[in-house]
Amino acid sequence: MDILSVIEGFLQIVPETLNDGYTVDLGDLGSMGVIAKSEPTETEEEFNESHIEGAKVVFRPGKLLKTAMKTADFVRISENGH
Repeated sequence: MDILSVIEGFLQIVPETLNDGYTVDLGDLGSMGVIAKSEPTETEEEFNESHIEGAKVVFRPGKLLKTAMKTADFVRISENGH
């Protein structure tokens, strides 16, 4: 039950934090941030919100996950899950 409460709190705070333009630091696990794609403008002054084509959340793995992936074993799973 305690873990569920932590996850629920995480799901409330993280979107707000990312929406405010901050990066969420998860220590050795990694970090999350937002990147936006936009069309170019001639000058900075011309740029406004209408030029933004989309945004997405990106996860950058930290030391813990990078280390774990170096020693990971990968196995092919068939269509029936075995």
